[in-house]
Amino acid sequence: MKTGTIEGKKYRLTNNFSFSGHKLSEGIWIRVVEIVFPIAYCIADEGQKEVTMEINIQRLAPILDFSSETSSFGNCDNCHCDIVYQPKRGLNLGYLCNECVDKLGYTDK
Repeated sequence: MKTGTIEGKKYRLTNNFSFSGHKLSEGIWIRVVEIVFPIAYCIADEGQKEVTMEINIQRLAPILDFSSETSSFGNCDNCHCDIVYQPKRGLNLGYLCNECVDKLGYTDK
């Protein structure tokens, strides 16, 4: 069985899936935040809400579409865009995309 889930990546759900009373729909994104084998810590993005999951990777792997893999480092706290790259600046201001850091005038200094 392929269990090639990688931290910092997100994948589409291949089937409807129930987890701890949440019904997750086929096609939503599952973001893998951290893997401490055999547990994967994930966030399911259901549009208006996010569901945090702590799930066995062998249970998770069969329901993910590995061909949909894309980078995901979360959402910008200012503009809410999906950050698909590792932000260059650590500013202790929350999680901002590089464009918002520049627009808001923050610097690394």
